[in-house]
Amino acid sequence: PLSRSSFCRRSFASTFGIAKTPAYARTVLERFPASSLHYDGPVTEEILAQLAEVCPKERLTVWLPLDTTGTAWNTLPKADAESCALVKYYARLGLWILTLPEELETARAFGADIIETPGDLLPPSAEAATAY
Repeated sequence: PLSRSSFCRRSFASTFGIAKTPAYARTVLERFPASSLHYDGPVTEEILAQLAEVCPKERLTVWLPLDTTGTAWNTLPKADAESCALVKYYARLGLWILTLPEELETARAFGADIIETPGDLLPPSAEAATAY
């Protein structure tokens, strides 16, 4: 039988892995080849090409920090139209951390596939669903 920690590791990693370097992404996907990958390290075309070699676009999400108060501490370059378009060529685009409605509009304009919020910003369809 599987131990709880072994079961959790296998269940979690078969769903998705998180990586900050292409080398670690390769390690995760060698061990769990069917998993999706979320990458939130430095982004260059070379790095994206390396990630694309090991993970298909539909299973790869690359996270960029949006220029917000929630990401002011982060030293990675902030998302802009050019970097978002580059990511979208290779992967699904994740943007973080949005707190204001205008940031949600920026994420839409950049073509974000997924966003991270602290929980108080909801897309219009979610706001309607929670109004009851």
